[in-house]
Order: sequence, then C-alpha cells, then structure tokens
Amino acid sequence: MPRPDENRPARPRRLRRPEIGRFTAVVAVGLVILGLHNAAFWQKLWDYSGGRPLFAAGTALALFALMGGALALVALPRLFKPVAIAALLVAAGASYFADRFGVLIDRSMIASALETTGREAGELMTASFFAHMALTGLLPAALLAWVRIRTPPLGRRLAGNAGFALGAGLVAAAVVLPNYGGYASLFRAHRDLAKSLHPTAPLSAAIKTVERHFADRDRAIEPLATDARLKPASGARARPQLTVLVVGETARAASFS
Repeated sequence: MPRPDENRPARPRRLRRPEIGRFTAVVAVGLVILGLHNAAFWQKLWDYSGGRPLFAAGTALALFALMGGALALVALPRLFKPVAIAALLVAAGASYFADRFGVLIDRSMIASALETTGREAGELMTASFFAHMALTGLLPAALLAWVRIRTPPLGRRLAGNAGFALGAGLVAAAVVLPNYGGYASLFRAHRDLAKSLHPTAPLSAAIKTVERHFADRDRAIEPLATDARLKPASGARARPQLTVLVVGETARAASFS
C-alpha cells in the first residue's frame, strides 16, 4: 500500500534568501554609493587637486570610512534597510542630473523643483532617467531588501556598531588631519565640490529647505522704504524713467551685458 503522502505533488522549493552580516551590508552600500553615484564628484576632485592619485585615494578612503561609520550607527533591525534604501535612491536620482546636466542639487534647486509644473517635470522623466534609476538605484535597493541581515543580541549589536563607527572615524581622521590645510583650502576654493557629493548634499539641501520654510512661515510681512517718493521730472524734455528687470533664466553671468 502506498503511503498517503506519496501521491501528493511535491511542493516547489522556495529560493533561499542569502544571509550576510550587517557590516558586510554597510560596506556594500558604501561602495555602491561612492562608486556608482559620485562620478561628477570624483571628476571634480581629480581636476581641482591637480590629478594627484594619492590625494584622491586618501579622500576616497576618508569618505568611505565616514559613510561606513554613519551607516553603522543605524545598522539596527527595521532601521538600516529603510535608511540605506533611501540613501541609494536619493544618490541615484541626484547622480543622473549631476552626470548628465551638471546640476548641483542644492537648496535653490530643490525650491525650484517644488515650484515647477507637472509638464516641466514630465519632460525630465525620460527613458534614460528610468533606466539609470532601475540599474543604479532600484536594483541595488531590491537586492538589499531581499537579503537577510544577521543581527546579534542587542548588547553585542550596539557595542559592535559603536566600535565600527569609532574605528571608521579614526581612519578618516588619520587621513584628513595630516593634510587638513589642503582639504580646507580645496573645499573653500571650490564650493561646488561638496555640493557634488551624493547623497549627503541633496539630503542636506532638503533639510535646509524645510528649515527655511518653517522659519519663514510665521514671519510677518513688513513694508520697506515707506519714505520713498517719486522724484518729479525737471524741465520739459526730462527723460522718462526706465526700469530694466532681469528675470528667471536670463539671470546668468553670460546675459548680464
């Protein structure tokens, strides 16, 4: 007599999700962001520093350590994946416009994007944009969401995260502090360099935009120059007053003449 279970169809085996450590995930996310989403930053750093390989390598190591330390601080269950996925998607979107159009995602750019119309925004949603987002943003984010991340007990987890972040900070300090003057002068002379780093620059600009909105929301409107008076024209042939307005996209150095 066959057993009852022998006649049942075999259940298809579910694909087993791989499991990685939390610091492996931290390193992988950092490498993707710095490697895929910051081409404009690395090009500017190379040009502004005079093409010095050791300087560029030291900067890469310092930034990787800082990013890894920041991600390690949030390497907690139900927190790390949402934060890392958001960072990947923000960096992917910002890198598309930086690499293709040379756009800096600063506070003024975010304010302009919030005020644009749907038709104007739709013109930027091209096939190349969606392809870029799919390959460099959605694909890494989906892989990160799929894998399992091992989580040790709470005490070991917190101590390990703090130790990793502290070690990463010491590595960054060991690279930057001996040549602090060179870094300070470089970033001071080329302010667009820091604004080209993703996702820190777009996130910082978004935070400043929100802060500015709430700071101006309750500000009372006060009249200015209430004592101004129109000066009467003198003589029969007095020239009429002429006012020139430079508005919108014409307000560029190339158009000031």
